[in-house]
Amino acid sequence: MEAIATGAGLEMPAARVLARRGISTASEALGFLNPGLHNLHDPFLLRDMNVAADRVLAAVEAGERILIYGDYDVDGITSIVLLKK
Repeated sequence: MEAIATGAGLEMPAARVLARRGISTASEALGFLNPGLHNLHDPFLLRDMNVAADRVLAAVEAGERILIYGDYDVDGITSIVLLKK
C-alpha cells in the first residue's frame, strides 16, 4: 500500500481503499483514478448489442421518436443526458 500511496501521490487511506479493490501498483491506481476511453469494455460483447444498435440506427434514420429511460441517481441522469445529446 505504501508503494501505491507514494507512486500515485495518495494518502494512505486512499491507497488502502484501492488495494482492497485489487489494485496493487501505482500505475494501476493512476489508471483507475484517471480513466480513459481505452479503459472501457467493448459494448458489443453484450449479447444482442448489434441487434439493438441496428434498431436504434433504423429508428433514427426513419425519424422515429426514441424513449430514453434511466434512474434518478448520478450515473442514470448522466447517461440520459449523454444519450440525448
